[in-house]
Amino acid sequence: MREKWQKQMPLMPQIKDHAQAKELTAISGIIDAHPIICDRVLQDLNKGKLVAYRTGADGMSADQVLRCAIVKILFGFTYDELAFHIVDSQALSWFCRIGIADKGYKKSALNKNIKGISDATWELINADLLGYAKQKGIEKGRQVRVDCTCVETHIHHPTDSNLLWDGVRVLTRLLKRLRDESGITVPGFHNHTRVAKRRMLAVMNAKRKNKRKVAYVDLLKTSRKVVGYAHKAVATINAGATCDPLVMTIGFQIEHFVDLTRRVIHQTERRVLHGETVDAKDKVVSLFEPHTDIIVKDTVSGFLDNIPFTVSMIPIVEHMLQATPIPNNTLW
Repeated sequence: MREKWQKQMPLMPQIKDHAQAKELTAISGIIDAHPIICDRVLQDLNKGKLVAYRTGADGMSADQVLRCAIVKILFGFTYDELAFHIVDSQALSWFCRIGIADKGYKKSALNKNIKGISDATWELINADLLGYAKQKGIEKGRQVRVDCTCVETHIHHPTDSNLLWDGVRVLTRLLKRLRDESGITVPGFHNHTRVAKRRMLAVMNAKRKNKRKVAYVDLLKTSRKVVGYAHKAVATINAGATCDPLVMTIGFQIEHFVDLTRRVIHQTERRVLHGETVDAKDKVVSLFEPHTDIIVKDTVSGFLDNIPFTVSMIPIVEHMLQATPIPNNTLW
């Protein structure tokens, strides 16, 4: 059973006279003054149901989930650290509405409940706070400062051999799915994933440059074959072989990965076969996160080298912060 907030407040320790405690008290007052915030959280936790089941063990109230999420973000705790500090600290126990006799919550329960709050709900909560700031005269919205930062993308370390292998296996998987869903077959189609994987491993494990180049040539040959199969499949779909929306979707996916794989083949030929230097702006470093750029920092200065990042923008309006993503590096 889950409630919006606890109907009977537990016996809680008295909060200390400290600057951090005063900040928590002010945040608590804002939450109490805006019950709509807990309404939004409760709706997410109940998965859109207007009335939750009123049977079973008592779970965290929506108010407690919100407060624990704020503590986690405010102090940068892990879920394990959060589970400890909300019962160990008197101020945090008071803020999270955990009584003296309460056992607190396990990290798994905190994880499940906090992750249950959707991104859309956090945006609405942020809008509620901006409205409150405007009403109180804290924020007038007359000044804007724009800051840019880099965010790491979740990809493996980019190498040409790995990217070619990714292209072969993904295109082969899509072609097999197309055959199973619609019966569309490509003349001469063969599964080359095992060969491509062996050549990719040969490139990675080669001790000498000439052996690595031979493996690259064979891997490029295999990649071109698979791209040719995919091109024929797209041509068959575009010729009106079917109007099935699922098949059309698979066709769009094949076109997307064909374009990226061709770019990888081109950059590999330039770099490996012709010894050219490929500009960072022309490189593909991931088939699955194609917007990723490479930010190169000097290792002498203590920065990491060749780590993939994507760019976002955060406009800051006087005292309040409101995040706005900038897609696909459109700033430059």
